[in-house]
Amino acid sequence: MNSENTDLRALQEIMLNIMQEIDKLCRENNINYWLDSGTLLGAVRHDGFIPWDDDVDLAMMREDYDKFIAIAKEKLPKNLFLQTPDSDKYTQNPWIKVKDRNSILVSNNNEKGHIGVFVDIFPMDFYEHKGRKSIYKRIINNLIVSFWLKKAPFTKPFIKNLGKNLYKLFCKIVFSLLFFINYEWLVQFSGKLQKKSNSKNEAKDYIDFGVEVPFDIKLKEEHVFPLKELEFEEKKFLVPNDYDNYLKKLYGDYMTLPPEDKRVPSHSIEIKTNLTTEEYSELNNLYM
Repeated sequence: MNSENTDLRALQEIMLNIMQEIDKLCRENNINYWLDSGTLLGAVRHDGFIPWDDDVDLAMMREDYDKFIAIAKEKLPKNLFLQTPDSDKYTQNPWIKVKDRNSILVSNNNEKGHIGVFVDIFPMDFYEHKGRKSIYKRIINNLIVSFWLKKAPFTKPFIKNLGKNLYKLFCKIVFSLLFFINYEWLVQFSGKLQKKSNSKNEAKDYIDFGVEVPFDIKLKEEHVFPLKELEFEEKKFLVPNDYDNYLKKLYGDYMTLPPEDKRVPSHSIEIKTNLTTEEYSELNNLYM
């Protein structure tokens, strides 16, 4: 991140405000959510943000996720934007984000469309161990990750990161051959596939990220529910019931800090905050 720590803290404060608005909307409308990934880790290990973290991850079961989308479209504060594949055709993510309308976050994935500071919300589904839905997830996830890697630059130095770069090269070749697959279509298709597979799936063997999300965790229902509260930046947010097991599945020995050279923001390059509508519009056009 090409800025001072004060800029990172300003980014975190905007994300915290978005989290509070999401929490308020969910509690008022009986929608369950929980802190996920690095945000959950921050709550447990740091009582708030991981000091170098520059994103926020939340999760919801599919029924709550769909309910949140329907309500948020009408009830989110005017300074926030609900980014979905339907509301922003340029989004690079099949899941939803709640974005701030008065800031610019220049990321390292060259995303077009709305580029305000954001909070990720991931859908979670029940799966059966040997179900068709898990096969759908593998296929869609591989396509999404391949598309991301197709656009990603090679990691320098090239030879030292040869294995990673060869895989990126493979993805670039494969997606060049599959030129007829449009990424925006893939995002839309993954959502339709999720609805189709969900309607036929009654098994509740385990909970995992939705079909359209290229991550895996495989949790038992009791790992997540009933939800409980933890303090995060002196505010109360919902977290999984067995967050210790949850975090071990994600990170292993999660209480051990990474090496100092790894304690850096992973998503953002530049942040601009407290923008007027006119300033946002002008700067957004520059970055598109």
